[in-house]
Amino acid sequence: MNQETLNCLLVMRDVRHGFLFQTVDYSEYSCDAPISKAKLASMAIEFPQLNQIHFSQGVLLSKNIYSVEELEDDVWLRAILGYPCESLAEVVASDELKWGVDIRVTHSARVYHIISFRCLSLNIDAIVLLVAKIRNALPNDTYRCTYKITPEYTEDVLIRMLSSDCEFIHIDALCNKFFNMSFSEDFDTYIREKVDFTKPKVRGILIGLLTASKFDAVSVFCPIQKHGDAVREAYEEQIAKWEAFIIKSLAC
Repeated sequence: MNQETLNCLLVMRDVRHGFLFQTVDYSEYSCDAPISKAKLASMAIEFPQLNQIHFSQGVLLSKNIYSVEELEDDVWLRAILGYPCESLAEVVASDELKWGVDIRVTHSARVYHIISFRCLSLNIDAIVLLVAKIRNALPNDTYRCTYKITPEYTEDVLIRMLSSDCEFIHIDALCNKFFNMSFSEDFDTYIREKVDFTKPKVRGILIGLLTASKFDAVSVFCPIQKHGDAVREAYEEQIAKWEAFIIKSLAC
């Protein structure tokens, strides 16, 4: 059993109303790309009861039929996917501490990512209930379902840290913001191993990056993959140049 099969099984057994397949998870940007095309075809054969509904974020597999307008509505989509939390718009708009919830299944040393979402207030009872429903739907007792909750520091919280005399900087949270801006693993390593956070200039540059993270002008064009390979490649080239310039500035 692979990750897509397990996710489809949970939809078939009414744990959730739908499973969102995203080509970007396989470093592809089109449903006609080789891996994505093969996986969608395989799921269509194995789960003919599930409709495959294409929309801007990917392909929803569900026993129900939804309009594209419904799927583009964040509140509707979160309910369909089974996320027990506020709407994405509310979560994104908040400047305060947030929580990341990751639910996964392990079997024979393999890890299957089932549900990941962010929320402002933790509804532990709802999370535990969802995990219990997943456990009851798994093929047998050799499959284990667990969940992990981690704090997510917003740009505002991190900027307050960098702007003060606070010696503690949550580097994991900082690097996660840069990862979401499409910076590379090499950039992540540089920030963790080379940057001197005691220097005011360094803190100033990092604060500038965090403001760009919070108000990312490119986000209005997301997901980038929907604009085609040429746009994606130009975007990645520009990010690489920006990254190199930041490292050069930090090293001065």
